[in-house]
Amino acid sequence: SPQEIARENHLNDLRKIHEMAGSFYHNCLTKTGYGKDGLEYLHGRGITDQIIEEFKLGFAPDAWNKLSTAFLKRDVPAKLLLDGGLGMMRQGGGVYDRFRNRVMIPIMDERGCIVAFGGRVLGQGEPKYLNSPETAIFNKRKLLFGLDKAKKAIQQEGFALVVEGYMDAISLHQRGITN
Repeated sequence: SPQEIARENHLNDLRKIHEMAGSFYHNCLTKTGYGKDGLEYLHGRGITDQIIEEFKLGFAPDAWNKLSTAFLKRDVPAKLLLDGGLGMMRQGGGVYDRFRNRVMIPIMDERGCIVAFGGRVLGQGEPKYLNSPETAIFNKRKLLFGLDKAKKAIQQEGFALVVEGYMDAISLHQRGITN
């Protein structure tokens, strides 16, 4: 039906902007001065550049509108940023970035497509971790972080290790514990 086609197109658009956001944040971390503190934090936690690449880790600049401005310039509708949980509505109108001054951890579905983000604040800010809200493509109760990278090893080993946080899973993966 036309409604089903419109819904599928909207889901595809949400998936596309999450992949774009993943690239934006990753480039901010690895190719700009914005990511200097984020790289220091990750390297200080023992995270290698190889793992940064593999998990597509990134950094959200300490600004209210870097992502939203870049996306609006690329004709991404503000409503899509809001629907995807990447932006928030200003009281006077307009959109601002949900994530600022945070190491960005893409949350991927079982196929390895980015559907949400977890952002780790640098310094003493609150909350320590800010996660994407639930959206049409992200239901946190139905998704296990890192499963896209662990499923083959889980099948081979015959069991899964479940840990509390993103960095726990990433650290284990780096040390060769990939199930």
